[in-house]
Amino acid sequence: MVCFRNECNDNMMIASPLNRAPVLLDRYTLLELLSTKNNPGGIEHWIAEDSVTKRKISLKISTNQKLLALEHAPYKLYKNINIVGTDQEIITVPPPPGMPNLYLFTLDYVDRDLQTILYEAKNGQLPAFQAREITFRLCHALHYLHDEEKVAHCDIRPANVLLSASMDIRLTGLKSLQNRRNAIRHIKPHEVQLMDTRKLMYCAPEYFGEWTFPANNAAETTTFESADIWSLGILLYEMLYGLHPFLDAIFELNATDKIKYGELLALYREQNGPPIEFPTSPNTVPEFAKNFIRQCLAPNAFERPRALRLLEGFV
Repeated sequence: MVCFRNECNDNMMIASPLNRAPVLLDRYTLLELLSTKNNPGGIEHWIAEDSVTKRKISLKISTNQKLLALEHAPYKLYKNINIVGTDQEIITVPPPPGMPNLYLFTLDYVDRDLQTILYEAKNGQLPAFQAREITFRLCHALHYLHDEEKVAHCDIRPANVLLSASMDIRLTGLKSLQNRRNAIRHIKPHEVQLMDTRKLMYCAPEYFGEWTFPANNAAETTTFESADIWSLGILLYEMLYGLHPFLDAIFELNATDKIKYGELLALYREQNGPPIEFPTSPNTVPEFAKNFIRQCLAPNAFERPRALRLLEGFV
């Protein structure tokens, strides 16, 4: 058995057929299974040790070459200093006895994710200087995606931010990428009930409004780019205060509470919802951070600054 880490239970144990092949290509020693997809040919995400470089790496492994190619494409295409990526093509692995062909590619390895760090931090809070550095690096990543690659991330949340002990900060979760100018599709109530809580808590208000596309007013079409900026504001608030600005719980909501949250954000979008309030503790949060959050969490998506403008505020 191997250790499987997820958002809810750090010690859940599951089996993997790769237990029978702990060393691949006489090079990669499998150490820990981070996640797996149970569909046929599903992708397994491993931490491994590279005997050539003597360093830990991440491996994505599957028996389904086409499925793995879809996973591989964004990591190859959008490699950047602030984004997890790969320079390597997909490699065919000779199959262990009794197994079909395996395919894999390597990824940069960063020790931990921000969600785990927040979970372990006192009161779920980070020092202001650390939260500032993480936000600064994420602004760089979003500027690169939005302005150079013309895509939006669409899933900014702590689990998709990786950090090393030396503050090497990388954005991951690139499966969710969309054209930055694509219009956001309104999430229906039954879809909200099925959504992962942590993903839902970072969704922008425009996901929950009654959505139309007036033929004579294209300006009302809200895009994924502004939704990324909203998520960044929620992320900074949580890092500084250990709280969500609109919710008491930050790990799990039941189906009823998910609907209530969607209704709350729909009201907020119409500027009828609760105002943003900042707790009195900790009292070390700088005014710059509060203003940054206010800008990102503007109810009107068109009033939220772009990533480049946010970056200029750090100078």
